[in-house]
Amino acid sequence: MSYVLCLGFLVNVYKKFPKIRIFLNHTFIDEFFINGVKSSTDITIFSESLLALKKQFLLNPIPNHFFYKETEDYLNSKVYLKFFELDENYINSLEKHRLKIQVFNNDNNFTNGFLTKSTLYSMPIAYVIPKKILNDYSNFLPYNKTVVDEIRCNHKSIKEILSHYVHKNFFFDSISYTTNAYANCLCWHDNKNMTYEYNWNSWIGISGYTELLFDKTVYSYNKLNCEKFELQSALLYLLGNKYCQYANQ
Repeated sequence: MSYVLCLGFLVNVYKKFPKIRIFLNHTFIDEFFINGVKSSTDITIFSESLLALKKQFLLNPIPNHFFYKETEDYLNSKVYLKFFELDENYINSLEKHRLKIQVFNNDNNFTNGFLTKSTLYSMPIAYVIPKKILNDYSNFLPYNKTVVDEIRCNHKSIKEILSHYVHKNFFFDSISYTTNAYANCLCWHDNKNMTYEYNWNSWIGISGYTELLFDKTVYSYNKLNCEKFELQSALLYLLGNKYCQYANQ
């Protein structure tokens, strides 16, 4: 079973687009510029139509059938997406993996100690998931929900109910990275060896890199451990839709 690394960026451009380098366990994966997308001032990966729809379901997930109708419209068109297929043997050969995202960005108007304009970027999506799930997202998510609902219905005590919300396992993504499942913070390292904590929806205006750690045990999906998974259904629908378009080109 191979895996797919999904990366998503937003950029607020001054003059030049940032350059990105991707490494996995010190192995070079790719280098590219974030270009061909519109400059953004808001950090959101979802479109206004999805945010408006969510207001109708404040306490519950958005029903699946909405995504079948307008999946294309629910992703912010200003998000720059990149997909990389990761070999199964390579992922399984190591217990833990280190994903490094390096950004080169010195685009600003710094003069005589003053800076008023610069290119800003954000990395709201860093997502690793089995390829077969991403390819079959429209069938997988309803199945997953059915299994989780069955598990919840079979809970016979408060202790069992509480256990469903503790020690969750995740498909690795940067939004989940700071939850109790990982108990990590996101750290940005600049070129002067300074380290800063940042959030997945922070704007960054300097060169540097971040490293995200994940282990292969995250991906052992089966019906018995299904309740350990916290799937962000909307994001998986949107990424699955985009990946299938990308794969068919």
